[in-house]
Amino acid sequence: MWQAQLVLHELWESDIPAVMSEDFTSHLRFAARGPMARIFVTEPRLAAATEVIERVTGYPPAHQGI
Repeated sequence: MWQAQLVLHELWESDIPAVMSEDFTSHLRFAARGPMARIFVTEPRLAAATEVIERVTGYPPAHQGI
């Protein structure tokens, strides 16, 4: 979840509007070890946002859905 703050800042710096939502319940369903965060961007900016997320975290986004 701490990486989401870094990613969000980089998205804003790249002129990609984005918002973050902290999710404390999904780790119970998916057997993750801690809380997660979800980052939302508009569809026209999804490809650019995916590149920023990969650059910052070193991994592609875990889930891309509508």
